[in-house]
Amino acid sequence: CGVGIGGPIDITSDTVSPLHIPTLHDQPLRAMVEELTGLPTVIDHSAKAVAMGEAWRGAVPFMGRVVMR
Repeated sequence: CGVGIGGPIDITSDTVSPLHIPTLHDQPLRAMVEELTGLPTVIDHSAKAVAMGEAWRGAVPFMGRVVMR
């Protein structure tokens, strides 16, 4: 399972602190989603998630290559 979220992500503790959702400040979002879904979960920034989605199922397969960092 993959989750894209805007704002700071602490990869050492898997916590997020999105600026636009104050109730998620310093919350272990990966663990919360894993518990709810029973699936291994990855969290990344929303812009990267959108780029990965485009590369996987969007316009990029028809255009050639995409660069992400």
